[in-house]
Amino acid sequence: MNFYNLLTELSDKYGLPHDINNFLNDQTRADITDFDHLCDELRDNGFFEVEILYYNSAMKYLLANDNSLSESLEIADAMGYEVKDLNSELLASLLASKDLQYNFYRLEEEVNEFLNQ
Repeated sequence: MNFYNLLTELSDKYGLPHDINNFLNDQTRADITDFDHLCDELRDNGFFEVEILYYNSAMKYLLANDNSLSESLEIADAMGYEVKDLNSELLASLLASKDLQYNFYRLEEEVNEFLNQ
């Protein structure tokens, strides 16, 4: 199995919203040395930026994942947003992006194991 196939398999296995390979070109993928390097490349290419559009979708996401809004408001505050800038779509998108990044770290062991072969 090559690294491209591993990343596709992991995207499917962990139900990631995007295929990891869509955010890496062949040369970048070939240059990846460890999981942290992979994360840096993906961060630079917008992999961890989730955008939840429309009020209804945003509210469903927030109700399911942060019904008190405490976590999403904390993220917004840490990122320097002001109250006048906040809306359900932004809060849901910030939370979904953080959740994706957090959940992505489940792949660390498998990626490093493959790269260290």
